[in-house]
Amino acid sequence: MAAFGLTAMATAQVAVWTNAVTAGMALVGVALACAGTPQARREIVGYAVSVIVRHRFQGLARRTSMRTMRGRLPLVLRMSVEGASVLLLLGLRSGLSLELLEDYAAEIRTACLAQAVVFYQHPANGGLVTMEVVQPWGL
Repeated sequence: MAAFGLTAMATAQVAVWTNAVTAGMALVGVALACAGTPQARREIVGYAVSVIVRHRFQGLARRTSMRTMRGRLPLVLRMSVEGASVLLLLGLRSGLSLELLEDYAAEIRTACLAQAVVFYQHPANGGLVTMEVVQPWGL
């Protein structure tokens, strides 16, 4: 966030010194230079894959009985990428359980094009489950 704020302030200052077109071209140049580094590309691809995994998981939950009696889906509280896996922190509503998610592990693996899906129960809170999707889309 700090980098975004500094970039916005620097772009505004360049616009004051020159004009808006020059400032816009400088901003696009900085963005392209940052996206050209391998670390930035890994971050962008990792975030995109985690969003796709979340979308595919929620679509599967919507089409199956992986929801409450009122039709509420499991909450995806957090997404992160670690190595070749995407981790989703799920908040289970009443009526959902870890066993129900484990029953759908094969469907989740197929929907996310992953090698494996592993579930971890939170040690302190029974309503939280971490779902690890191993190598989705060859990540």
